[in-house]
Amino acid sequence: MFMKTREWTDAEDGTSTDWASIPGSEMKMDFDVEKGKNYKILVLAHLSRVQSSAANINTEFRIRVGDEVVGRTNTGNTYSWSYRAVEFHGCLEEYTALHDEVHVRVEYRTQGGTVQFAENSAGSQSRRLTAMWGPIK
Repeated sequence: MFMKTREWTDAEDGTSTDWASIPGSEMKMDFDVEKGKNYKILVLAHLSRVQSSAANINTEFRIRVGDEVVGRTNTGNTYSWSYRAVEFHGCLEEYTALHDEVHVRVEYRTQGGTVQFAENSAGSQSRRLTAMWGPIK
């Protein structure tokens, strides 16, 4: 079993209503595998503070491994001081490596307004992406 993790702490704002990378420092990473082998993959995502600039606006998140969506979640209503910590995961029971590198990313989209990945005197911003993988024997 192998594991890799990355963390970001920059505060950002985003307005995409189509699926897009997290603004600023994208939540993405790559890891090496052996082409042609099969793997089990587990991905964990954590965003410490997510907030919408408008009431009753939802923000969705998804985890992609390559072109495949493996996990989804949303914030519901997170307006004004209603920051939401978002934690979710996705897994693949069997992933056949077509290349010698696997690309993992978290994407978002909002119904409207501005999504804030905030940092201020009330708290800091932390986003973490962790992948665990191992060959299927």
